[in-house]
Amino acid sequence: MRNIILKDDVKTYLQIGDNTYDTLIDTYIDVVSDDVKLICNQDFEIDFDSTYTDSSNDVSVNSLEGLFDINVFEVNMIVVGDDIPGGTYITAIDTVNSELTLSAQPTASDTATLTVIAFPKAKKPIVSAMIFETIQKYSVNTTTINNSQVLKKDLESESLEDYSYKVAKGSSNYIGGYSEKWISGLIDKKKPRFK
Repeated sequence: MRNIILKDDVKTYLQIGDNTYDTLIDTYIDVVSDDVKLICNQDFEIDFDSTYTDSSNDVSVNSLEGLFDINVFEVNMIVVGDDIPGGTYITAIDTVNSELTLSAQPTASDTATLTVIAFPKAKKPIVSAMIFETIQKYSVNTTTINNSQVLKKDLESESLEDYSYKVAKGSSNYIGGYSEKWISGLIDKKKPRFK
């Protein structure tokens, strides 16, 4: 399963500084990532042929699928592949030499196809909010489950107070389990331009 966001990013956007909710976040990143891919009708995956070694964090981008070029990549995008450790992301992009610097070294040297999860950074706070909403929805009204703390329903995240965020289950602005504002934030609604 290829997620569109890392746990550390979710925790940053939700201003969670400890590991209290790590298990819940890990659980619902999978669910929400799949839902966002369905909502947006795309997998956000760009495959590219690469050459890399187990002694360097640099990966050569030999060729990209489709009409893409290296400029579509952004720092912090997730990179996956057989020899790439889980949770690896782009830390730097060298467009002149067509190289990506990764947060972790590959576990082997190879010429192989890697995948970048090209989910836009600007939409990651929305996905974090959706994960928070899902945790609230499926958490019970207690502070512990199997000796682990969980969020209580209707608990607000400090980082989401500006949005007056509450789980609105059953309200008219609740679509497919997620609030309409999160859905509309994911989908680009561009109006046609006429001359």
